[in-house]
Amino acid sequence: MNKDISFDKDLNFNTRVSDITTISLEDDLHVNELENEIEGNLYVSGKYKILDASTILEDFSFSVPCTISILDDVEPSSIKYSISNFTYEIIDNNVLRCHINMNITGDSLVRECDDDIVPDELKEIPTRDRTAEKNEILDYKADDTNKVNDNKEEKQEENAKDNGNIVDANSLFANLEDNGFTTYHVYIMREGDTIEKVIEKYKSNKEALSLYNDLSNIKVNSKVIVPSNE
Repeated sequence: MNKDISFDKDLNFNTRVSDITTISLEDDLHVNELENEIEGNLYVSGKYKILDASTILEDFSFSVPCTISILDDVEPSSIKYSISNFTYEIIDNNVLRCHINMNITGDSLVRECDDDIVPDELKEIPTRDRTAEKNEILDYKADDTNKVNDNKEEKQEENAKDNGNIVDANSLFANLEDNGFTTYHVYIMREGDTIEKVIEKYKSNKEALSLYNDLSNIKVNSKVIVPSNE
C-alpha cells in the first residue's frame, strides 16, 4: 500500500490575526495494531501579529486529534507514515486554515493456504454405514406376502442385516396363522431392550407376542415378531 491522504483543519483564534510570523507542525501519531489505525494528535504552534504595524508577537498552540483507519489487508507492523506537505492561510482575520498531506505505506498481508482446508464441493461423500440399519423395522403386510417372496433376497440384504446375519423373512412368517392381524413387524432386540419396551413401542400386548414368539427365550439379537392391526 502507498497512499496519500489530504485533509484541512480550521483553527479558530480568540483575537484578530494579521500575520503568522512563525509556524510549526508536530505530531505524536502511532499505529494501533489492534484497531488497525493511525491515531494521536497533531500540534500546530507558532507566533502571530494582531495588527500589521504591531511589533508584539503573540504565541499560539493548537492540538488536533487525528485518527486514520487502515485497510484490513495491510500488515499493521509494516505501516509507515510521514507528513509530506503542510500549508496554511488566514481566513477572515481569525481563522487559521491548515492544509495537511500525509503519505502512508505498508505491506499487504500474505495469507497462507491451509492444505487441510478442502472446498465443500471436493469433499468425499461419506459411505453410508449399513450397520446402523441393523435395528430397522421390517413391515410385512398380510396381503403383500407374494411381494415379500418375489423380492426376498433384495429385501433381506437391504433392510435386515444384523452383524452379518440375514433375517429370513420367509422362515419368520412361514408358520404364522391367520389371527386377524394385517401387519407384522420384526424387531431385532438390542442391549437394554425388554419385551415391555417392545410392547409399548408398537402398542401391542404380551398375549399377542406370545402367539408368535417364545418369550422365555428372548435375548440380544433375537428377532421378535410383533402383530398389529394398524
